[in-house]
Amino acid sequence: MSASLSRTSTSGRPLVVLSGRPFGGERPGWGLPESYLTALDRAGLAGVVVGDPEAGVALLRAGCGLLLPGGPDVDPARYAQPAHETTVVNSALDELEFPLLEAALEQDRPVLGICRGVQVLNVALGGTLVQDLASERPGELGHRWREDADGGPRDAWHPVELAPESRVRSALGEAVDVTSAHHQGLDRLGAGLRATGWAPDGLVEAVEVDGPAFVVGVQFHPERMPAETASGLFEAFATALREAATVGSPASVGIAPAAGS
Repeated sequence: MSASLSRTSTSGRPLVVLSGRPFGGERPGWGLPESYLTALDRAGLAGVVVGDPEAGVALLRAGCGLLLPGGPDVDPARYAQPAHETTVVNSALDELEFPLLEAALEQDRPVLGICRGVQVLNVALGGTLVQDLASERPGELGHRWREDADGGPRDAWHPVELAPESRVRSALGEAVDVTSAHHQGLDRLGAGLRATGWAPDGLVEAVEVDGPAFVVGVQFHPERMPAETASGLFEAFATALREAATVGSPASVGIAPAAGS
């Protein structure tokens, strides 16, 4: 079944393409944790989860924004390095997200990258990654999740200092405590990216592209932070998307929604 979608949802909210995560079971498909969609909803946006790069690219060319969520590691072959023993990649996800990001950048669409998403942004622009922070940059600050009392995953928390005259500082303030759940990080920055946030150990936690287009990436997880703390980032993303929608006329495209989205 196909659906006709424009840059706005049936409720009139600007649409954001989210790259899904593959899941198995009796009805395999692509999905995401509800926290991403909830954060967009609070900012007055509507999310469309896709697992097909062609469908996602069509939506981006129609005027939608792009959110790249957290997930497994980027294939280090994309930045010309051998894989570390701790690196876990998903080729299908790389083959989905890199074309989506390329299309978004070509169309000057607003982009927000979260955790893996900021790493995809960096690699796509020619940057590299630290594949295992624990062994390559050991220190007292833990960026990866920890086990809670029941043996389940629990985010680490640490402060992040944000650069003056940056989009992230305008959205979140001078410094903010953030959730941290990653074992890799940004190393050499890609072309056009400016570091705008740092953890206490110096690891880059936020980047953005200078210029009129909203292209922002954060290593932390704002969708898992309290709304009163992190909502400013999603609201800034929403503002950029609404401003971008005033350029040109609405366009519609036909897509086949991905299973499970």
